[in-house]
Amino acid sequence: MTTQDDGETVYIHEHDLKPDNDLETLPTAILEQDEETPTRGVLLQTIAFALGIFLLILLIWTLASQGRINLFQSVNGSQRQANQPLQARLASYSNGANASGITQQGLIVPLGTFPDGTPRPAIDPLFADYWQQHGGVRVFGLPESTLLEKDGRRFQWFERARLEFWPENDPPYEIQPGRLGVEFTDGRDFPTQEFFVNRPGLRYVKVTEHGIADPFLSFWEQNGGIDIFGYPISEQVQEILPEDGAIHQVQYFERARLEWHPNDTAQPIKIGLLGTNLYRLNSKPNIIEPAQPTPVPLLGN
Repeated sequence: MTTQDDGETVYIHEHDLKPDNDLETLPTAILEQDEETPTRGVLLQTIAFALGIFLLILLIWTLASQGRINLFQSVNGSQRQANQPLQARLASYSNGANASGITQQGLIVPLGTFPDGTPRPAIDPLFADYWQQHGGVRVFGLPESTLLEKDGRRFQWFERARLEFWPENDPPYEIQPGRLGVEFTDGRDFPTQEFFVNRPGLRYVKVTEHGIADPFLSFWEQNGGIDIFGYPISEQVQEILPEDGAIHQVQYFERARLEWHPNDTAQPIKIGLLGTNLYRLNSKPNIIEPAQPTPVPLLGN
């Protein structure tokens, strides 16, 4: 735009004009949409957050119900377990559950007492892992003594075993069960078995010239074999056991005595209480004198 002023031309640009004070009015629908957009976004975020929390709770509950996590363990959990009836706690040991008992100052304390009601000693940390990993109560029994030492050798007595520390040995043989079978029978020589060929359910051990037959063979193989029980030092013999005064079929091994209890359907094969017998000196072998073992026929004869 141009104007004439005293013969001079003056240029006026559009942006030099004053703005129009009458603003264009936006449609009402657009304004309402802009106001609703933040509210709707917050609502969607809230729903997504609540859904995530719900799925997390559902996952935790599922894992807890499957026993993969302990959702309800508290600082008083061990105390609640200790308040369970003694028989229920000991039964849980036999089933392999809670075999470690209560941990107190590094000691594993089985939840058991002596017959007179006094608490049993703790399992010393030196033997705690071995005891727990190799069968616990079912194989070794509850502790009879605290950690002891004789002639520089540290050991601890259990109902069915004596665990010994041999630091001069390479792993995994630093800890070994003592030779209670040999000690309890006082080195007795049992009649030996003639050689036979191994077959299912029957094995000949050349080292001691004795055989192992089922059901003892399967139990021996499945629960540690030579490392836990040692080699057989007898055939199957009959013995009057002090626990019930009845005659039982038993077999002695270097480190244990296996017993047949046919009336106990839950655990027909038990490991004898040689640890208790030797530690308390309250029992001796009461074996019915065995006859010479019947030779096992060689295969093909």
